[in-house]
Amino acid sequence: MNIKILVATHKKYKMPKEKNIYPSSCRKRRKARFRIYRR
Repeated sequence: MNIKILVATHKKYKMPKEKNIYPSSCRKRRKARFRIYRR
């Protein structure tokens, strides 16, 4: 499960659109996803 999440985050980070728009929002989304998956 952890590996899958890491792969998904890496793919999202690879996207230039997301990085160009809001890198901070990406971090917030990542944290929220990690919390949901941990539960």
